[in-house]
Amino acid sequence: MLEKNWAFGPGACRPLPDGLVPAGIGNDGARAFLTGMGWPLTEGASGLRTVGPAVEGLRPVGGRPDLWEGLGSFHGSPILLDGRTGEVRHGHRPSEDEEFPLMAGSLDRLLRIVLLHHAALTAPVLLGHHDGDDLERAVAGWVATVDPAAAGGGFWEQRCFVPSLYDLWTDRNSK
Repeated sequence: MLEKNWAFGPGACRPLPDGLVPAGIGNDGARAFLTGMGWPLTEGASGLRTVGPAVEGLRPVGGRPDLWEGLGSFHGSPILLDGRTGEVRHGHRPSEDEEFPLMAGSLDRLLRIVLLHHAALTAPVLLGHHDGDDLERAVAGWVATVDPAAAGGGFWEQRCFVPSLYDLWTDRNSK
């Protein structure tokens, strides 16, 4: 699915040799995804900019041996992989006292959510604010179907529907 033309494109996903996945990434699902499907290379699908972890390497986040960076960024902040749980977190937090926001329960769920948001932004169907409101509710429902915990955490609502999906769509499609 991830290498279809409507997704990241043929050959976009780059599986990592098992030896390049650090031992600190002990979550079986995350390891299997990185070594089986691979991580896609993309330059901005809905704010997602990825890098090849085989080139730059996955590195622990300072002081947090369970968090790993080196997958790329989302809206300018690093994508962090929790090597223990497989959860994906956003590298920007409002304050030092807060946890890094949950983006998705796994790497594959993150990519599905990004593709849902990308599809909403690239769909040439919006006619006005009412359509935008309907689409925001639909996308929020789809995100909740893909990953209820991530949908309930508020990251996607705060990051992807601000100022509104309609405004983002209008801005993207007016260029």
